[in-house]
Amino acid sequence: MIAVALVLLAGGAVAGVLYLSAREQDRLALRHAQDTLTAVLTAQQRAVGKLAMDYSFWNDSIQNLLIAFDPAWADENIGSYLAKSHEIARSLAIAGDNRPIFSMLAGESERQLTPGDFGQGIDTLLRNARQQAPKSQPVPAVGLTRIDGALHAVGVSRLSPEHNTWAPRTPDPAAALILGRKFDTEVLRQIGADYGLRDLGDVASGGGSAFLPLTGPDGESLGGLAWRAAQPGNELWLATWPVVAVTTLAMVGALLLFQRVTRLVIARIAANAAELARSEARLSAVFNQVGDAVLTTDATGRIVTANPATAALFAANGTRLAGRVLDELLLEEMPAEQWLAKRGASEPAARERHCLAQRGNGRRFVADVSVTRLVEGAFNGYVVVVRDIAEQRGAAAMLNTLAAGVLAVDAQRNLLRGNSVGDRLLATAEGISLKDGRIVCWRPQDEVELGRAIDRALAASEPAEHNVAFVQIERPDGKRPLALLVGRLPADPASGGLPAAVLYVRDPDASLSVPPELLIHAFRLSPAESRVVAELVGGKSPQEVAVELELSLNTVRNHLKQAFRKTGTSRQSELVSLVLGTATLLPARPALGT
Repeated sequence: MIAVALVLLAGGAVAGVLYLSAREQDRLALRHAQDTLTAVLTAQQRAVGKLAMDYSFWNDSIQNLLIAFDPAWADENIGSYLAKSHEIARSLAIAGDNRPIFSMLAGESERQLTPGDFGQGIDTLLRNARQQAPKSQPVPAVGLTRIDGALHAVGVSRLSPEHNTWAPRTPDPAAALILGRKFDTEVLRQIGADYGLRDLGDVASGGGSAFLPLTGPDGESLGGLAWRAAQPGNELWLATWPVVAVTTLAMVGALLLFQRVTRLVIARIAANAAELARSEARLSAVFNQVGDAVLTTDATGRIVTANPATAALFAANGTRLAGRVLDELLLEEMPAEQWLAKRGASEPAARERHCLAQRGNGRRFVADVSVTRLVEGAFNGYVVVVRDIAEQRGAAAMLNTLAAGVLAVDAQRNLLRGNSVGDRLLATAEGISLKDGRIVCWRPQDEVELGRAIDRALAASEPAEHNVAFVQIERPDGKRPLALLVGRLPADPASGGLPAAVLYVRDPDASLSVPPELLIHAFRLSPAESRVVAELVGGKSPQEVAVELELSLNTVRNHLKQAFRKTGTSRQSELVSLVLGTATLLPARPALGT
């Protein structure tokens, strides 16, 4: 009875610890959500500020806004374009006396905005942006404001020419550009969906268990954002306390049955002893018949026993292996006693597998070596398994250089082996995938057609060109079908002497990855120009390249002009086509979105 009481007491203690841990987990989850939301808002403010700096630190802006105002240019660059491409709700270019030069609201440039239309705290942001040295690169001032009750991220940057020798002087050093991005219901809903904040919404005031207070540039309260707090700890508690209760009761029952179990264990020990004797006999037979070289050594690396496959692998020609030092067979940089201790003490995943081995005739080869420490009774040594992998390693390396996927299958479409591209296509599960080790198709009719092609290939008397079949595999996302060539491989003794089919798979939507180093050597581009061209080949627009590489749009355009000159092209499409034609021998990568 004392043991039962102790078990019940331990179960109650475990339940208490779980409950306290659940409460702490809920608190940490809320703190993580608040930190995440703070980081998202900070990133939004910085993005608006960087956008303001890109368009204010630009010679074209000085020319078309301050020197010779061009309303069409202003609308195209800081008006409707910013609204459509960067979700800017309102923009305003002002002179040093805060006189409006150009304004945009919801994509329209008809209404004249003033700085006051950007909410409380805009004066502080303007002051911070203007107080920088006139000849320095402008640093945007950013903050949160409320405009007509809605939360906005606002960025202010001084209009300043780029520091080039031909740059015009600004007639108004205090002129500035103000941009505002609105956090409307749809934007907050998307942020909540992206970061797991359920029912994220903007509240002018209030609080609660899931609430992030916000302040403006002047330190004024802007209310905050509220959401339904996740409670992983509470969910864990509800899921685990029944388990604790059932486990406690089970342990009580186990104590009551202890005596009976003890008797059963004694009987089982006797049966195991008999089974052990039979297992030792079977193990001896396997040791002598296994295809890999298996040998045992003492702690110093001297061979104790070796199976027949060891003599065949090392061409012993009848010479006894027992008593020889392992250093004569496996060529390591340190004595056998040291490297056996090192490999035998490592975790299996961390063990070094490959080493150089030497046959009796002096020929060397690459071997896969597995070392296991063996301590049994008075014996203290190692079990060493050796396999010649030179041919296997070379073939695998060659297959992995191909841009097409290569998959070897048996008659039941069980995967025997494949290269890295083929494994990646199976993992994406677009058209074909691996289920219980067997290749399956997304569409049943494609699976029937693939099965017929494999059957025809395996029925052929030998591999030949006229035995190759072409199959198209449809994909569920509407992309172009995968192209498969099905042929026959010769019989492989390693797979029981049965022939296998080989599938060559190509994704027509796969794009080529072009390293900048290739562009430097092929077209004599500068490192900066090669990075810009590589991003354009990857599918980005000049604006996206500017954001990715943290450059101004004007700088990206200048790099692109130099690339046109060096490659003899005049349009972006010609440049991309030329680069892709140069890189056709590179391994393929999945297209964007796959």
